[in-house]
Amino acid sequence: MSIQYIIRSSSLLFTFTTAYLTISMLTGCGGTKTQPNNNNTSAVAPNTTTSSAAPAPVTGASSSTTGAAAPGEQGTIGTISTANAPLNPNQPSQSAIPNEQTVRQEQIKTFLWGFIDKTGNVVIPPQYEDIRPFSEGLAGVKKEGLWGFIDTKGNMIIRPHYDDVTKFINGFAAVNIGDRWGFINKDDRLVVGTQYKEVKPFSEHKAAVKPDKTWGFIDERNTLLIRPQFNDVGSFSEDLAPVKTDTAWGFINEKGNMVINPTFLKAYSFKNLLADVVVDSPTGPKDALVDKGGNINYVDALHARENFVEGMAMLERHNNWGFVNEAGRVAVPPDFDAVEPFSDGVACVILGMKKGYIDKAGNMAIKLQFDNARSFSEGFAGVRMSVR
Repeated sequence: MSIQYIIRSSSLLFTFTTAYLTISMLTGCGGTKTQPNNNNTSAVAPNTTTSSAAPAPVTGASSSTTGAAAPGEQGTIGTISTANAPLNPNQPSQSAIPNEQTVRQEQIKTFLWGFIDKTGNVVIPPQYEDIRPFSEGLAGVKKEGLWGFIDTKGNMIIRPHYDDVTKFINGFAAVNIGDRWGFINKDDRLVVGTQYKEVKPFSEHKAAVKPDKTWGFIDERNTLLIRPQFNDVGSFSEDLAPVKTDTAWGFINEKGNMVINPTFLKAYSFKNLLADVVVDSPTGPKDALVDKGGNINYVDALHARENFVEGMAMLERHNNWGFVNEAGRVAVPPDFDAVEPFSDGVACVILGMKKGYIDKAGNMAIKLQFDNARSFSEGFAGVRMSVR
C-alpha cells in the first residue's frame, strides 16, 4: 500500500519511493520557501514572504504586528496558516449579544502576550500587545502601540518608542519610524538612520537596504558599499551573497562583482562552501548545490539543506502536517492542522483551536492550551493568553 506525502521544497515536483512510501516534493506552502532559523534569515518582520529565495525583508508596510506579517501567522513553510488561526477573541458573536444589545463586561476576554520557558511555566506574564522572539538576550515587545525591548527577566531595556522592530542579529536590530527603516544597537543608538523602504539583517558587517526600487548593501556606518541595482538579495555568507537580476539569481562578492552568473531560479546563502539553488531543467525546477566555482551538483529534495531545520522537514498529507527526518522516514506522523519548524528542540503545533509544542519523537512537550504561540528561541517562547 502506497502512502503519499507532500514535503515542502524549492523544487516544483520530486518523487521519492520506497516499498510503502511515496513523498511528492512541491513548491513551498503558499508558493514560497523560507530560510531555516539562522543568522541569514530576516529578523522578523519576520516571516514576510516573497517569491524570491532570499531572506524576507523588513518593510515599511505596517500591519498589526510587523512591517509585514507577524511571525508564525503566514501560510508558508515554517509558519502556521492563518486558515487555522483562532477566531478574533475580541469580536463577540452576533448571536451572543443579548436583545438589549449590551455585552456584560465579564463576558469579554482580553488576550495579551507573555513568555514561557521549556517546561511550559509562564516566566514573563502576559502584558504585551505583540512580541518578537528573544535574540541576543533581548525581545521586542509592543505596549500601547509602540515597540521596545525587554531582557529575559522582563525588565524594559529599551523603552517603547518605535513603530516596529525586528529581533537583534549581530548586535543590531532594524527599527521603523513612520514608513522608513534604520538600525539601532543595544544602547538604543540609531547607527543607521531611518531612511530605507526595506532592510535585511547585518551579516559579515553588511546589510542589504532598499532605498527605493532596488537593493544594495551598506556597512555599519551607513556607508554605501554596493549601489542599489538588484531586484532582490540574500545575506552575505562566506564572502558571497545571492542576488537577483532582471532574469535570474547569481552570486556577487564583497566588491559587488558577479562571480557566479545569474542562471538560477532561486539561490540561498553559502554554508560550508556550498549554496542551495534551484536550477531550471527540461523536466522542471530541480534542487542543487553549487560551489564557489559555479559547479553544480543535483540533489533530491530530501538532501536540499534548506528544507531541514534541526534535522527535520515539515511534511503534509491530506492537509495534515507532521515531520520527516533526513533519512526520509516519517518521524512525526501528520496528525496536526499545522506545524512550525523545530527550534530549541521542539516545534509549535496547532490542533483544533489550540497551540502547543512537540518533541522530535512527536510527544507533547507542552500541552495544547494556548490561543496563539510562537517558536522557542533562546529557551523562551511567546504565547498569547487570556488575562480576563
